[in-house]
Amino acid sequence: MCIDPFSLSTSRKPIFQNLVDVLRQFADSDIVGDLWIDGSFVTTKFNPGDVDLVLCVSADLYDNCSVKQRSILEWFESESLHVDYRCDGYILVEWPREHPNYEVGLVAREYWTDFFGHTRDGYKKGIAVVRIKSALL
Repeated sequence: MCIDPFSLSTSRKPIFQNLVDVLRQFADSDIVGDLWIDGSFVTTKFNPGDVDLVLCVSADLYDNCSVKQRSILEWFESESLHVDYRCDGYILVEWPREHPNYEVGLVAREYWTDFFGHTRDGYKKGIAVVRIKSALL
């Protein structure tokens, strides 16, 4: 969908390869969650500049992650991810109802669902989601 119809694109294959590398780093670090994919990469734009990503993770993972996992999560939201991988990454934490950040999480989910779920003209659209599982499974 994002690669084959654009065989002459100079940006799509490198962006896709970078995206696969990001997914591999999540899996290798035992970071489990859903990766939402959006931006011009999932449109018909011939040479998109980047891909927009939201990583949805559990509060348990976010609050109790290892040093390696924390490093990967921080890298995912860093400017270097955009510069080196052409990916704009954001994290959405799914806080449980009893957590003090529950309301913050609801607002963030609503924001990203609206942002990724509508075109610039306001029309509803689907959200591409990749489920990330541990490489240890």
